[in-house]
Amino acid sequence: MKARSARVIQVRVELSSALRRYLPDYDPERGVILDLPAESDVAGLIRALGIPPKEITVIMVNRQAVPADHPLADGDLVGLFPALGGG
Repeated sequence: MKARSARVIQVRVELSSALRRYLPDYDPERGVILDLPAESDVAGLIRALGIPPKEITVIMVNRQAVPADHPLADGDLVGLFPALGGG
């Protein structure tokens, strides 16, 4: 791993299968590794991925449910999930 500026954080993103269509090169084994500005929140990460925010109803950071304005830190694991269907 190459050195990053103190103003950049790296996070790993795991997408549910329904959201993977937005990232054709998504690797389900590794997820997506992103470098983001240090001040980033989940909403900024979602924009960076190009996923429409309305598609995501559950956000997890380090296995804890959080809102879209949750700030991110270097090394965070982010999981994004759509609404679950069924009835």
